[in-house]
Amino acid sequence: MAYAVKEVQSFHHLKSTFVLNLLSIGFGSITYYYLGCLLNSSNQPHLSKGYFPYVLIGISASTLLANTLSGMVSALSHEQDLGTFEIILLSPLPDCIAFFGLGLWQVFYSSMISLGYIVVCAVSDPTGLSFTCIFGTLIIFFLGGIFALGLGGMISGLNLYFKTGISIAWILSSLFILLGDIYFPIHILPLWLQKIAHFLPLTLMVATLRDLWLASHSLSHISSFLWLLSLYSISSLILFVFLLHWILAKMRQKGTLSSG
Repeated sequence: MAYAVKEVQSFHHLKSTFVLNLLSIGFGSITYYYLGCLLNSSNQPHLSKGYFPYVLIGISASTLLANTLSGMVSALSHEQDLGTFEIILLSPLPDCIAFFGLGLWQVFYSSMISLGYIVVCAVSDPTGLSFTCIFGTLIIFFLGGIFALGLGGMISGLNLYFKTGISIAWILSSLFILLGDIYFPIHILPLWLQKIAHFLPLTLMVATLRDLWLASHSLSHISSFLWLLSLYSISSLILFVFLLHWILAKMRQKGTLSSG
């Protein structure tokens, strides 16, 4: 929590960054709006309202995941460069909790940017706005944020040991964007790629959000998806804790914990 507070205080001096991110949402949204004008509506249920809201929801979910992954790796590298990483680990909290502190601000900030795309989607089609959509979106973003926190923690741990965290985050983000039903329906992919895509948490997030906003489904209709997303989130946290424990033990044995 203290680390998250420090990040918020640091961000106070970087308001221009947040403004630029908001502008990027605006310019990106306009781009996808005119791209949507070029495309005919499909018989796919999620494309019945056009390409514009379809792609905005996909970008919203992918932004949460991609920004959290890269942000956590960058935050960890920054702490190592400053020489404060070992101090964080010397706190009385468990190592995994200290890592969560590194990622909390990244998840929160990424969520705010992602929700910006949802707001644009809601403004473009107010008829789909309802309490179910808002409440369901918050649940999905909460679960997606937990998954991103766990996965980002694992990549940050790998970055400590192998120094390749940024590359891993970039590759995973690219893979998720390709197979995550972001810019195009996954049914146009080869069959073997479709099978992989259906197992990705990002694909699940995107499909569930589109069910709420574009197909007006109820929470009971998407409950099975929410349970599955919860399973992904819990699994990512468990894997993160075990992986971090193993990596830190190895690095303490070698005395390389503070090396940047």
